[in-house]
Amino acid sequence: MVWIRILGTLVAFIYGCSTAFRRKTPLFYKIAFFGIASCTLGTCYYVLALWLRPGVVEGFHVGYFGYIGMFFFLFSSYYGAMNSIADGKEKKYRPYRLAACVLPVLLIGFAVMKIWQEGILENTLLIIFLVPSAATIYFAGKHLIMPDVEMGIIATMRPYNAVIVALCITQMILLFGNMEGAWAWAAEAVNAVLVAASLPLARKGVRKWFI
Repeated sequence: MVWIRILGTLVAFIYGCSTAFRRKTPLFYKIAFFGIASCTLGTCYYVLALWLRPGVVEGFHVGYFGYIGMFFFLFSSYYGAMNSIADGKEKKYRPYRLAACVLPVLLIGFAVMKIWQEGILENTLLIIFLVPSAATIYFAGKHLIMPDVEMGIIATMRPYNAVIVALCITQMILLFGNMEGAWAWAAEAVNAVLVAASLPLARKGVRKWFI
């Protein structure tokens, strides 16, 4: 099962290395690549620790910071490099902002339920993870449903935004859902496909910005 995770991550990382540092690459894409690079570090640590010292990955381990870092980078890419294009703060966009709040509320609800059942000390890492992932899924969801702007920039990014929304959910399930058996395999496979597809879809979208 772990090889499914590392395969998807390495595909995305290698693709990103070959595309992120080309001339005129938008900042948004570069930051998204650094998010995948952070995820790759977390996954590599997990795989090596599982191979060399399996007991290390039971519960909290350093690799979690790679996944947390991924969502901090993704949030930064939205907030710092794309949000001003999609949302000019006009009142007519308020319904879209409110609708986008549904997804982070669901993630927060999941976290609250686990904390209620297991205690806050046992879920400190979940709380840390929740901050960037909830912020990321808010912006990805908002940009997914916002009306398009001139030159179709928002429309061409919608497949990428849909992938990021799904990635936030699958990462939460994988790290904190305590899944086993076929469901765990399915979650790993879906997550690997999402990670592998993220940068190609992002690059396809941002190339529209220079047409």
